[in-house]
Amino acid sequence: MENLVQIALQNVNMAAILPSLVLTCFGMGLLLINVFLPRGTTRHAVWISVVGLVVTGFFVYTGWGNPQYGFNDAVANDNYAAFFSMIFLFAAGLTILMSDDYLTREGYPPQQVPCGWLQAQTC
Repeated sequence: MENLVQIALQNVNMAAILPSLVLTCFGMGLLLINVFLPRGTTRHAVWISVVGLVVTGFFVYTGWGNPQYGFNDAVANDNYAAFFSMIFLFAAGLTILMSDDYLTREGYPPQQVPCGWLQAQTC
Protein backbone atom coordinates (compact mmCIF):
# COMPACT_ATOMS: atom_id res chain seq x y z
CA MET A 1 0.00 0.00 0.00
CA GLU A 2 1.34 3.38 -0.98
CA ASN A 3 1.84 6.16 1.48
CA LEU A 4 -1.37 8.20 1.84
CA VAL A 5 0.57 11.46 1.70
CA GLN A 6 2.01 10.55 -1.69
CA ILE A 7 -1.43 9.70 -2.96
CA ALA A 8 -2.82 13.01 -1.68
CA LEU A 9 0.06 15.02 -3.19
CA GLN A 10 -0.66 13.60 -6.63
CA ASN A 11 -3.93 15.55 -6.68
CA VAL A 12 -2.39 18.85 -5.54
CA ASN A 13 -1.69 21.40 -8.26
CA MET A 14 -0.52 24.68 -6.75
CA ALA A 15 -0.64 26.40 -10.15
CA ALA A 16 -4.43 26.22 -9.93
CA ILE A 17 -4.48 28.43 -6.84
CA LEU A 18 -1.36 30.53 -7.56
CA PRO A 19 -3.21 33.86 -8.12
CA SER A 20 -5.10 33.41 -4.85
CA LEU A 21 -1.89 32.58 -3.02
CA VAL A 22 -0.16 35.69 -4.39
CA LEU A 23 -3.05 37.93 -3.39
CA THR A 24 -3.26 36.36 0.06
CA CYS A 25 0.47 36.90 0.64
CA PHE A 26 0.17 40.55 -0.40
CA GLY A 27 -2.79 40.97 1.95
CA MET A 28 -0.96 39.44 4.91
CA GLY A 29 2.16 41.47 4.14
CA LEU A 30 0.07 44.62 3.98
CA LEU A 31 -1.39 43.90 7.40
CA LEU A 32 2.14 43.66 8.79
CA ILE A 33 3.24 46.85 7.01
CA ASN A 34 0.23 48.75 8.39
CA VAL A 35 1.45 48.05 11.91
CA PHE A 36 4.58 50.09 11.28
CA LEU A 37 3.02 52.94 9.30
CA PRO A 38 2.19 56.15 11.17
CA ARG A 39 -1.46 56.47 12.15
CA GLY A 40 -3.55 58.21 9.53
CA THR A 41 -1.26 57.57 6.54
CA THR A 42 -2.78 55.29 3.97
CA ARG A 43 -1.10 56.22 0.69
CA HIS A 44 1.58 53.54 1.09
CA ALA A 45 -1.00 50.88 1.90
CA VAL A 46 -3.14 51.88 -1.07
CA TRP A 47 -0.28 51.67 -3.55
CA ILE A 48 0.99 48.40 -2.12
CA SER A 49 -2.54 47.05 -2.53
CA VAL A 50 -2.65 48.21 -6.13
CA VAL A 51 0.74 46.60 -6.79
CA GLY A 52 -0.58 43.37 -5.26
CA LEU A 53 -3.60 43.47 -7.54
CA VAL A 54 -1.40 44.12 -10.60
CA VAL A 55 0.96 41.25 -9.72
CA THR A 56 -2.02 38.97 -9.18
CA GLY A 57 -3.45 40.12 -12.52
CA PHE A 58 -0.15 39.19 -14.15
CA PHE A 59 -0.36 35.66 -12.75
CA VAL A 60 -3.98 35.38 -13.87
CA TYR A 61 -3.01 36.62 -17.36
CA THR A 62 -0.16 34.12 -17.68
CA GLY A 63 -2.63 31.34 -16.95
CA TRP A 64 -4.82 32.36 -19.88
CA GLY A 65 -5.02 29.52 -22.40
CA ASN A 66 -3.37 27.10 -19.98
CA PRO A 67 -6.13 25.64 -17.82
CA GLN A 68 -5.02 24.23 -14.47
CA TYR A 69 -7.07 21.97 -12.26
CA GLY A 70 -6.14 21.02 -8.74
CA PHE A 71 -7.25 19.33 -5.57
CA ASN A 72 -8.94 16.46 -7.38
CA ASP A 73 -10.56 18.90 -9.85
CA ALA A 74 -12.23 20.89 -7.08
CA VAL A 75 -10.39 24.06 -8.17
CA ALA A 76 -10.28 25.22 -11.77
CA ASN A 77 -8.13 28.00 -13.14
CA ASP A 78 -9.30 28.15 -16.73
CA ASN A 79 -10.19 30.98 -19.10
CA TYR A 80 -13.61 31.41 -17.51
CA ALA A 81 -12.07 31.84 -14.06
CA ALA A 82 -9.34 34.10 -15.45
CA PHE A 83 -11.87 36.38 -17.14
CA PHE A 84 -13.87 36.94 -13.98
CA SER A 85 -10.72 37.21 -11.86
CA MET A 86 -9.53 40.07 -14.05
CA ILE A 87 -12.89 41.83 -13.73
CA PHE A 88 -12.87 41.45 -9.94
CA LEU A 89 -9.24 42.59 -9.66
CA PHE A 90 -10.00 45.69 -11.73
CA ALA A 91 -13.09 46.45 -9.62
CA ALA A 92 -11.10 45.98 -6.40
CA GLY A 93 -8.39 48.34 -7.66
CA LEU A 94 -10.91 51.05 -8.48
CA THR A 95 -12.65 50.57 -5.15
CA ILE A 96 -9.41 50.86 -3.19
CA LEU A 97 -8.36 54.01 -5.05
CA MET A 98 -11.75 55.66 -4.64
CA SER A 99 -12.30 54.65 -1.03
CA ASP A 100 -8.99 56.10 0.17
CA ASP A 101 -9.86 59.61 -0.97
CA TYR A 102 -13.47 59.35 0.19
CA LEU A 103 -12.68 58.05 3.67
CA THR A 104 -9.92 60.61 4.15
CA ARG A 105 -12.25 63.41 3.07
CA GLU A 106 -15.04 62.22 5.36
CA GLY A 107 -12.73 61.83 8.35
CA TYR A 108 -12.99 58.06 8.81
CA PRO A 109 -9.89 56.12 9.86
CA PRO A 110 -9.20 54.12 6.70
CA GLN A 111 -6.28 52.09 8.07
CA GLN A 112 -7.61 48.64 7.23
CA VAL A 113 -9.60 49.38 4.08
CA PRO A 114 -6.96 48.27 1.52
CA CYS A 115 -6.23 45.14 3.56
CA GLY A 116 -9.90 44.31 3.79
CA TRP A 117 -10.39 44.59 0.06
CA LEU A 118 -7.40 42.39 -0.68
CA GLN A 119 -8.59 39.76 1.77
CA ALA A 120 -12.15 39.94 0.41
CA GLN A 121 -10.85 39.48 -3.11
CA THR A 122 -9.41 36.04 -2.28
CA CYS A 123 -12.82 34.58 -1.39
